[in-house]
Amino acid sequence: MSYFAEIEDYKTYAGQEADFHFTYNSNSGGGQAFLGGRFFDENKKLVSPETINGKPAVFAFSSVNISGDEILIELNDSKSRYDIKPRGNGSASMKLGVGTDREAPSRILAAALMLPQTCGVKMPSNLDISILTAGNFWLQSMWLECFRKDSDPNLVLLCPKDYVFCGGINKDSTDASARCFKLDAKRRIYDIINLIHYPEIFPEEITKSLKVFADVYLGESSFRYIDCEKARNSLQINLASEYPTKYSGVSDPLPVLCQLAEAYANEKKGGDLFKTGYINKKARNRIIFGAPGTGKSFTINNDRKELLGDNNEGDYERVTFHPDYSYANFVGTYKPVMVANRKMSADRDTDYVISVLNDKRKSAQEKYDILFERFKDEGLTRLPVLLGLYTDELFKTRKQDGSDAAGDNSVERNHGRAIRKYVSLLTGQETTSDIAYEYVPGPFMRVYVNALKNARSGKPKPYLLIIEEINRANVAAVFGDVFQLLDRGDDQASEYPIQASEDIKNYLAKELGGEPDDYSKIRIPDNMFIWATMNSADQGVFPMDTAFKRRWDFTYLGIDDSDKDIRGKYVTIGSKEKQRIEWNELRKSINEFLANEKINEDKQLGPYFISRNIVVPASGTEIDSKRFCDVFKHKVLMYLFDDAAKQKRAKLFEGSAKGQARYSKICEAFEEQGIGIFHADIQNRVKIKDLVINEHEVDENGMVKTEAGTESED
Repeated sequence: MSYFAEIEDYKTYAGQEADFHFTYNSNSGGGQAFLGGRFFDENKKLVSPETINGKPAVFAFSSVNISGDEILIELNDSKSRYDIKPRGNGSASMKLGVGTDREAPSRILAAALMLPQTCGVKMPSNLDISILTAGNFWLQSMWLECFRKDSDPNLVLLCPKDYVFCGGINKDSTDASARCFKLDAKRRIYDIINLIHYPEIFPEEITKSLKVFADVYLGESSFRYIDCEKARNSLQINLASEYPTKYSGVSDPLPVLCQLAEAYANEKKGGDLFKTGYINKKARNRIIFGAPGTGKSFTINNDRKELLGDNNEGDYERVTFHPDYSYANFVGTYKPVMVANRKMSADRDTDYVISVLNDKRKSAQEKYDILFERFKDEGLTRLPVLLGLYTDELFKTRKQDGSDAAGDNSVERNHGRAIRKYVSLLTGQETTSDIAYEYVPGPFMRVYVNALKNARSGKPKPYLLIIEEINRANVAAVFGDVFQLLDRGDDQASEYPIQASEDIKNYLAKELGGEPDDYSKIRIPDNMFIWATMNSADQGVFPMDTAFKRRWDFTYLGIDDSDKDIRGKYVTIGSKEKQRIEWNELRKSINEFLANEKINEDKQLGPYFISRNIVVPASGTEIDSKRFCDVFKHKVLMYLFDDAAKQKRAKLFEGSAKGQARYSKICEAFEEQGIGIFHADIQNRVKIKDLVINEHEVDENGMVKTEAGTESED
């Protein structure tokens, strides 16, 4: 892979109307730089380099930031800022004043583009090695565009449209014998940025060096010659040390880096990408199910911590299914999104004028003087109107010939001030919001991509997707073709791949690098876990077919499997006759009644049907009575009344003095009677404990202490 194409002549700008160019003086061993030709100025007029005589200049090139917006990268530091000076008497060409404290443009641009260090013109240091290696080539010419910086109009930006490098055959060679090579800079910048997506491929020092360049190209950091120079040198040294059979240490390092990355990707394409070798005995596809309140979410959360360890917030996602949940929500789809765009004016000239008018660092007089030349030939009287719109400061005005204007155009200035309140002044920062369609990944695709990124690291770790209430959505529709991927082989990766859609292929290529066709077949890697909770007794759930169920490991939580933490926890209820009872005992008594009435276990009450933070006190054994009773009414009684014991209301609540036909009356009765509202069998199974005034009167087993130190109960 090469980023250079050999061309016959370095004068790529020849024959162009705007032929503004940079060339090294072929007679100068040090490579004196000249600026010649003509360029279009801000007024779209062809002008010679004489118009920028005496201005400071820096090189700049376009790139794209992380959001996809085009940005301009300025090579602007103390080593790369040049003064534009006359070439000589009678010449319209200019030269760049390098001086002893600046680096030659050839070396600046080589460092910025991660190229080997250049030599002086026609002074290659090593002729035994091919051209375009360290110390054996130079920057011969560039075809340039020339801009003024809006925020600093005095600064000239020299933007290369191409780069032509030359290599000499020997020290005495002439121009005719030098070979010319044109650089594909855009492709080079793109590939360097792309390499930082794979930190797992290269040793840490190489990755760090690559990041120096990528951060500059993405606009994350400013260009500093010394940083890029050090990073480039470090990269060459470490690349030669780590891969001595692939890299000599003096040639362009980028082709070798790309070849290593491509070889790594090709190795993963064979299936290894999905087989990281990560070993864990926990099931990859797992559903925890049981009655409401058995602690399914609590259990899966504890298992998550055991699987992933601490500080793992980025290693899992949690989603809750519902009847309207779809494949687009779960996997991803194209969606309309709001995109904020900078609202630009019609042309660069107008943008520049607006930037000057809004510059708070300049006085009104300075603004007038700066803009005078712009308005001199076409409507000079517009300038005082514009300034009057933006400022109340006084300023002197001039006629077209530069002499003072009578009255300083007070009429026009006052016109601007008078209409100010009727117009909206441009600031140059206005934005517009547009609708754009982008692929928006769902939780499955986000976890999938993170797992694949990690699979390339050589240090695999688990990634987890948690699905709460999996059967509250139509799982066949939500999973779609992903359903096929749930079949895991002995290696825990998907046994059978599926064909990825164009949307998914493009998204994976964007996130993982490479080409979309690299991801035409996808599988779930062995380091991706999918765990879910389910309660088949819930109302409005969707049935699961056998084919779907057999791809999961099911774990059943019985209604008493995790009641350890609520044993010996007491609550006081009833207002007419206070009763101190154990919540776990009341729960089991209600469940026993439901079982005797042939109501399935998955309709019965789990230990944490009432939230753990209520029935498990932070300290001691006494449950907050008010919190418990409020939740018991609107959660337990409502569930029994409307769902679990709907057909057995009269019998279940036969003790209620208020009657069993109305839920509100049952709640009122509970406030007064406590467990007295229930069937006699339930009341008889629940033991009433002595009331406790102070927490310290209860022993470590939750029993009330008497004077003799024994339990006391009615």
